[in-house]
Amino acid sequence: MIDELPKHDRLNEHERSAGGMHSGIQLSAGSERFRDYGRGINEVNKTKNPTRHAEFVAIEEAEQWCKDSDQSFDQVMRNTSLYVTLEPCIMCASALYLLEIRKIVFGACNPRFGGLKSVASNEQYQHDHQIELISEVDVDRSISLLKRFYGRENRMHRKTKEEQSKECDTHSDY
Repeated sequence: MIDELPKHDRLNEHERSAGGMHSGIQLSAGSERFRDYGRGINEVNKTKNPTRHAEFVAIEEAEQWCKDSDQSFDQVMRNTSLYVTLEPCIMCASALYLLEIRKIVFGACNPRFGGLKSVASNEQYQHDHQIELISEVDVDRSISLLKRFYGRENRMHRKTKEEQSKECDTHSDY
């Protein structure tokens, strides 16, 4: 499937990445189908900003590309395909609808926060614009990447009292 090609490139890049991401995206448009003009990885931990999802990072990069290339951001977004490892959350999906993104291709579904298929769906958004969705592309590879990310300890994760208690119990040899 031709839609898988850019996504595979992103998965390869993310597999090489040592950074703290769990969702990576790329934006491409129209006749320049495989030209990346917006890329993003999840920067929530790095920036301590809960809105720095990969989709927003890539959209900001695309906006800068439009300025540098003297292109209409709105028009470019309407011709954009988004390729993402994980189904966008409800916050990101809402933004993508407002931008009237043409198509979204994603790997793994997001059963807790998915804003396109899992929790909310395309039909639930009250927009005239509907996004073409291609879901569950290369699911096993996407899930493997997510498991590797979540398998590492998250330095920004605040431990619950229960987790702290368990740590204390393991050090009670004194």
